[in-house]
Amino acid sequence: MDRKKKFCTLFEKLINNKRKVLISDAYGNNSYIQIRNFNYSISNPSILIEATIILKDEINSDILDISVADFVIQESIPYFFSDIPTKTMINWDV
Repeated sequence: MDRKKKFCTLFEKLINNKRKVLISDAYGNNSYIQIRNFNYSISNPSILIEATIILKDEINSDILDISVADFVIQESIPYFFSDIPTKTMINWDV
């Protein structure tokens, strides 16, 4: 497994285990956040994290808000990278 995929897997497990209740409350039971990719910019030190919110049991327009996913990702990034600006790109899937 390459380093990028390993980071995505570890980061995904961290956010989904650490904030499982918050994610379930925001997006429905059995929903989770999948980390698809991350890119590190050398010229302008920053990280772009591409994530997807996987909706499972409950799908309606009231839960289509990315603020919780963005919060969970931003809260957990210092465990891997400290003092690096992070941007997120979040999509939806069922």
